[in-house]
Amino acid sequence: MSFYLIKNKSGVYSPMDEGDFEQSKSVGTGNVVKATAPRNYLFHKKAMKLLSIGWENQDRYKSFEIYRKIKTMEAGYVDETFDKDGVIQLLPQSLSYDAMSAEKFNKWYQAVLDVIANDLSLSTEKIKNEIDKFY
Repeated sequence: MSFYLIKNKSGVYSPMDEGDFEQSKSVGTGNVVKATAPRNYLFHKKAMKLLSIGWENQDRYKSFEIYRKIKTMEAGYVDETFDKDGVIQLLPQSLSYDAMSAEKFNKWYQAVLDVIANDLSLSTEKIKNEIDKFY
């Protein structure tokens, strides 16, 4: 169950719309609800532009999706799992809205920015300036 809340001028949170109001009815009076800010779609697009800049300036990976996963892992965003023989397998963490909070996505962005800047032998500022031309 998830629903969105909006903060009113008085500082009180209330359901954002009718659908959220209906969802919120399942929370009993006196129960605590954890609220987190949703991810910013425009920032997500900016992150995809960062990855695009890195991908377009390399010739090692043929697939953007593979490149994205590799850079995510190089930035330290890795999940460990075990195969049937008990051997650890490393997988990139998902960037989906449900899997990664806004705060964690911001940290991922900075870590991937550092990885790509290092790959391209550029400063993070130079890459940020390039991205800012689009956003």
